[in-house]
Parts: sequence; structure tokens; C-alpha cells
Amino acid sequence: MNELKTPKKTISFYEKLAIGAGGITDFNGNVTVKSNAAAFLNMLLGLPLSFISWVIVIPNLWDSITDPIVGKISDRYYSKYGKRRPFIFLGAILTGASFGLIWMVPENSTNIEMFIWFLITSIIFYTCFTIFSIPFVSLTLEISSDYHERSSIQAYVRLGCSIAEMIYKSIIPISLLLVGWKMLNSDLKAVQFVMWIYGFLIIAFFGVIPAIFVQERHYKVRSNKSLNKKISFSGGIKEILSNKAFLILIILLLLQVVAAMFASTLDEYVLCYYMFDGTDHLQKGLKWKAILSSQYAVFGIIGIPLILTISKKIGKLKTLKLVYIIVIFKSVLRWLIFTPDNHYFIVIDAIFGAFYLLGLGVIKISMIADICDYDEFTYGKSRRGMFASIYSWANKTIISLSIIIGFSALSYAGFNQELGINQSQNTIMNMRLLMVFGELIPNILALIIVHFYPLTKEKSLKISIALNQLHNR
Repeated sequence: MNELKTPKKTISFYEKLAIGAGGITDFNGNVTVKSNAAAFLNMLLGLPLSFISWVIVIPNLWDSITDPIVGKISDRYYSKYGKRRPFIFLGAILTGASFGLIWMVPENSTNIEMFIWFLITSIIFYTCFTIFSIPFVSLTLEISSDYHERSSIQAYVRLGCSIAEMIYKSIIPISLLLVGWKMLNSDLKAVQFVMWIYGFLIIAFFGVIPAIFVQERHYKVRSNKSLNKKISFSGGIKEILSNKAFLILIILLLLQVVAAMFASTLDEYVLCYYMFDGTDHLQKGLKWKAILSSQYAVFGIIGIPLILTISKKIGKLKTLKLVYIIVIFKSVLRWLIFTPDNHYFIVIDAIFGAFYLLGLGVIKISMIADICDYDEFTYGKSRRGMFASIYSWANKTIISLSIIIGFSALSYAGFNQELGINQSQNTIMNMRLLMVFGELIPNILALIIVHFYPLTKEKSLKISIALNQLHNR
């Protein structure tokens, strides 16, 4: 039996690179502030972890309002420049500018003052980031109607994410180097200086590239009123959340982010307080955490052709199952890798972990594009912005909750900031166990749940063909 094929929509190599550039900004908006908050506020400024937990979770309550609003607005917005690109351009510039503002905590601030500053500026930042991220993700979902081309597009997004992953954990270590070289006279001023540069030269610059160079191919088609039947805001969200395939992806996202962020929070503290000793243990630990993140990124880039080849040969669902099996094996290895004098072996963790994140980043988002086709075919509405907003809000919320879980796990393990390198043996043992099982258990559950995903390759292809015929009438 001949394989069903959707009409090929050519996406140029240069447009894919432009989409990948947007991935750099998207990754930084989702991860960089939350991931560096502990090192900046707790390790450098001494703010208790309980404060940091709240400063991470509260902006997500705000996101629960702004994400769906921006998604719905961008679904209904039409201009001569397109429906997504104006938001992407403006949002990228605002996101870069507001990023630098977050770290401008006044010197000698009290804990309450630090908390208020970081909270207010974070809310501003995430509002600006929503203006960029929801239309950007929507654009990646609708730029092609080809089943396999969608995975290729997401691979370029993942390429951008991997490039960002190479450098985002290096910001604070680089800042500390500037102090060591006597280019700046305090850790706080050094971090603030580097963060402003990072905000404009990395986040804003790369974010505007897809707005300038990517064509919106389905812009006119999806402006057809017959494909956009009116429905109430709450009714639309209810219909989206009743989609079984989408709900399964949300659950898989929950398990993925909990595993990744839980493990990432714990491994940073294991590196800083167990694997190295001496007065410079913090600098060494943060440096090797940055090296680990860079290795993840490098192997993520190397693995892009491999994951696309595997997905094309065995399909998206089987590829997902494979990456879950790989990360389960990797989780067990972490017990052996993260021990003193073994820091050079963290490359093993990066090789397996990069393939896992690459597989999920490419395959799952490509599957959302298939789900959006199913939704449009079923309900007669194009609402990729709404799907992107719900998925994006879920992603940001889960990341925040996962970091809070990580901080809570540190407290549960008995970690005491005042003891520095002199943590008890019991605390170190608890931290290592939580690092391993915090990653292992969620991925075992994910491997079980993925078996229930209902949208097969054949069904997706039939829906895509039917939609193309409808659009071309």
C-alpha cells in the first residue's frame, strides 16, 4: 500500500535558519531567568530559597491570563505584514530590554526589597515575552502542512534552543571572571553588566530575525471566515482541553519538565557542594554546570540529523518511546557520574540527555501541529495561537513548579546555605538520590502514558490532505 503524502510546501533553508534564530530567544525566555535565579539570588545575594520559590511561581499566575489573550488576539489579527510577524518583532525587542532590568537589584537591599524588585521586573519581562513567544510558536506550527517537514522545522527551532543552551548557564560564571580580572569591582555589578549585553545582543537580536525573514504561507488561507467560526473564549479553551491527544502531550510535558528541571536543580548543587571542595568550590561547580549545559547543546546540535532520520523511518510515536528508554538508562548512570573526581565524565550524561531533549523538543511540537490540523478539521476553526498559548503557559508553569520542587527537595535533603561546603553526609546522600530518582520516575511514567496517544501517522496524513483540499477550493 502506497504511503499517503501531503502536498509539499517548500520551506527554504534560510527561512529554517531564521526560525531557528527565534528558538534562541524562545529558549532564553522560558528558561534563563528561572534557571539563573537561584545562583544569582541565593548563592550570590543570600536570598532564602523560600523567597525565590514565590518570585518564580507568581509571574506564572499572570501568564495564565496573558498567554491565552495574546494567543486569541494573534489568531484574529490581520495586517499587510501578517498575523504573527508584527507581534514577534515587537515582542523580541521588549523581551530583550526587560531582561536586563530584572537583574538591577539595588546594592545592599534587604530580602524583602530584593524579592519585590525581582518579582515586579519578572512580571514585566514575562508579559513582554508572551507577546513574542505565542505568535512565534504559532508560526512554527502553521508554516508547513507537510507531516515530515514539520519535524524538520522543529529541528531548526531546537537548533536555536541548543545554541542558547550552550551559553545561558555561562552568564554568571563569565560575570564572576570579570571581577576576578578586576574589570568590575563587585559580583552584582558584573552580573548586571553582562545581563544587559545578553538581553540586547542575544535575546532581542535573534528574536526579530524570524519576523523579518520568514514568510507566513497560510496567512491568507486561515483568514477565511469559513475556517474561523466564532466561538466564545471559554468555549474555545474547553474544546481544546477536551482533545485527548493534546492532553496527553500536556501530561508528557509535565513529566518531562519535572524530570529535567528537578534533575537540573539538584545536579547544580551536587556539583557545587559535593564534587568540588575548597574555598573556590562554588566557582568550580558553576563552571562545570555551564560546561555540562554547553555539552548538552553541542550534542543536541550533532544529533539533529539523527533524530530526523529515526523519526522518518519509525514514526514520531516510536521515536518518543526510544528517547524515554534512553533517558531512563541515563538517569541510573547519574549515580556513578556525579561523584568527586569524576567531573570529566559528565559528557556521558550530556550525550544521552541531549538526545532525550532533542527528541522531545522536535517530535512533540511537531505533533502539536498535527493536533492543530485535527482541531481545524473537526471544528472548522484555525486557532493555532490558542493551542500555542495553552501549551506555552503549561510549559512555563511546569518549569516554575519544577524549580520549586527542586528547592523544596533541597530543603527536604537538609541543605543549609550557611554551612557552605560543610554539608552533612546525610544531606549529600539525599541530594544525590533525589537527583537520580527525580529524573528516573517521571520518565518511566511517560513511557507508559505515550502508549495511549491516539493520533497515528496515517490519521494525521489523511486530515492534512483533506485540509489542503479545503483550502485550495
